Amino acid sequence: MCGSPVVPEAASVHVAIIDDQALLLESVAQYLSGCPGFAPPRTFSTAAAAVAELSRQPADIALVDLHLPGESGIDCLAQLKARRGATLLVAHTVADDEETLARAFAAGAHGYLIKSPRLEDLHQALQQLRIGQPAVSPQALRHIVRSFRKATTAPPEHADLSQAEWRVLSETAAGYDCGAVAGRLDLALATVYVHNRNIFRKLKVNNRLAAVARYHELLAHSRP
Repeated sequence: MCGSPVVPEAASVHVAIIDDQALLLESVAQYLSGCPGFAPPRTFSTAAAAVAELSRQPADIALVDLHLPGESGIDCLAQLKARRGATLLVAHTVADDEETLARAFAAGAHGYLIKSPRLEDLHQALQQLRIGQPAVSPQALRHIVRSFRKATTAPPEHADLSQAEWRVLSETAAGYDCGAVAGRLDLALATVYVHNRNIFRKLKVNNRLAAVARYHELLAHSRP
């Protein structure tokens, strides 16, 4: 997201919308056509048609549904990036899972927007993206933060804990009880209990206080 290209200020921003839902295509195109600074969007119902046309005449912003017939929206993003079919590529989808989010950005997306009936939110997001600001729906941003936390809470190499167990132990060490840990990590309370049992067994302790003490020992030993 950071370092996204900026669409130069111009009389009109040219948007391409790739989506197989005819009603959505019509409503979004009609809405953006009435927004100051936006030209009437070009619309496509398949990835193949969009890639062929935009390779010849690129758009400023391509809004790509990730569930297209035939070639997937992820493939469409990758092809548009390779062929420079748009200055900015935006995933526009109902999918808010971590895996789809990661695949979209890996394919070249500059933004990730969850479909919403509030078209004014879409317009605002495209305006932000146009000037180099991140355009990510709150639901997707939650996954980005969670992924970052996973990456920064990996257990030391000599700890015999899974990443999920280490995250539970880290939250416990921060002073949170089992219910709070479940809420912070978006886990079922029963899952937290299972992780705690595994943590106690692997660390050879029999209570949370001893597990936290062992946690700090592991951290100290892992520092250079």
